[in-house]
Amino acid sequence: MKKIFVPVAFCFFALSVHAQQGYRVFTKTVDGKEKYGIENATGNVVAPAKYDWLGNQYYEGFIAAYISELKTVDNSNLSFAPAKTGYYWTHNYGFIDVNGKELTTFKYSMVRDFSFGVAEVSINRKWGLINKQGKEITPIKYEEIKKTYNNDVDAVLRIYHENKDSKKKYGLLSTNGKELTPALYEEINPFYEGLATMQKNGMMGVLNMEGKEVVPARYSIASEGYKFSGGLCRVSWNGKWGYIDKTGKEVIPLVYDRVFGFDKDGTCMVRQGTMVGRIDKTGKIVVPLKYDRVEPLSDGLFNIKVNNLYGWIDQSGKDVIAPSYEYGSSFVGGIAYVRTGKYFGVINKNNEVKIPLKYEYISRMDDTKPLLWFKQNGKHGFFSETFTEITPAKYTQIFSPIEGRSFVRIDNKWGMVNDKGQEITEIKYDTLINANESACVIAAANQKIGLITNDGKIMIPVKYDNIYGYSEGMCAVLLNGKIGFVDVNGKEVITPQFDEAGDFIDGKAEVKKGNDVFYIDKTGKKVQ
Repeated sequence: MKKIFVPVAFCFFALSVHAQQGYRVFTKTVDGKEKYGIENATGNVVAPAKYDWLGNQYYEGFIAAYISELKTVDNSNLSFAPAKTGYYWTHNYGFIDVNGKELTTFKYSMVRDFSFGVAEVSINRKWGLINKQGKEITPIKYEEIKKTYNNDVDAVLRIYHENKDSKKKYGLLSTNGKELTPALYEEINPFYEGLATMQKNGMMGVLNMEGKEVVPARYSIASEGYKFSGGLCRVSWNGKWGYIDKTGKEVIPLVYDRVFGFDKDGTCMVRQGTMVGRIDKTGKIVVPLKYDRVEPLSDGLFNIKVNNLYGWIDQSGKDVIAPSYEYGSSFVGGIAYVRTGKYFGVINKNNEVKIPLKYEYISRMDDTKPLLWFKQNGKHGFFSETFTEITPAKYTQIFSPIEGRSFVRIDNKWGMVNDKGQEITEIKYDTLINANESACVIAAANQKIGLITNDGKIMIPVKYDNIYGYSEGMCAVLLNGKIGFVDVNGKEVITPQFDEAGDFIDGKAEVKKGNDVFYIDKTGKKVQ
């Protein structure tokens, strides 16, 4: 029986990870132990039930597995050992392809999934690489090999390290196993835009994806956060900061006491002494360095702070609203929220008060959108587009928006509002949870769960004990210990009646009812 969906209350989207490409994991008791194998959608065994563990899914046509082996240990020569002999289990890892063929001998103490044609494998705490033919394309000699995650080229390269003079030294490996660089770097950061900052002899430089030093190590050490973005990377030397381009040219001279990252408006805040301004990517000063703070251009204006007061200037540097508020936000949609003394209000670009300065707090749900929320008497509410309160302050808590909606709470009950602050569900749920990789929300009430779309419509009624996720437009649901299916419209098309059920693959799902195991179609009819 393929153990895919079994009754477990409130596991929230317990999707099968073994069903992929028409293959499914099955289990079988062999010599008193549960073993794992793989069969295809027609029920034919692809890999026999001989494995003690199987990976989550196929990667590039291969799935990881291991076979356990019981070994003995002899401590007879160790006087301090409490037991002279003993036993322990070892896990011998390898890979299986989609035809059930074992790629390599199961001899590795650890493996990682294939990515870009290679996989990392380990023996006795040393690591190497194998290709899709099972050939070891590097010796199993490295202390560690890791993918170059979090970059624009994903995991094309591998970073390895060796221990030299009791210190870690890093180098680069290609996917054909070639050492692109020797292990001589104290650090190699992830690649961005085809380049990575590195540390060598206590200094920072830049490597390309061929392992060439395109910028020699001549700058002060920079952390992983110092990376190429938009063709530029910030660097420092002797306490001064600037930017280099991909050729290593200092396009913004190292003359600033600090440079901040470039913002969406294409400008970067820089500081000399105690004064800040903004420059563009050519190094041109677009806001003079005479302010305490300057926010990015928004709605045609720069929000500035000087002598602890906030105001706004236009792109020519002319005062539009002279610094006069104890706090002021950037303008969005022609309005900004401000504070004088203890109280917040809202103004327009003519410095006309649109919402009186009488609220405990005002802010935006999203820095790019006009929607404003307020706090009054310890509760929260929303303003309409015409600057009126949609409702009196009544929410105990509000959360940042996702997919155009936000969660709100009144006491212990939850609901949702849209990006205009309007309620799109009743405030009646015990729990709301963002459903990963899905345009919906898991809702729970009175120990039952269902699904709500991002615009507040009921997708699956809140009446089930569990929801397992969709396969081929069918979602397995649990009710009173039995499993059934609902369609993409939330309609219950197969009444809960099964003890176990699997994913739909090619229009069929395997189910168990009592002692009977069989396949059903999408109407619930028994099929071969």
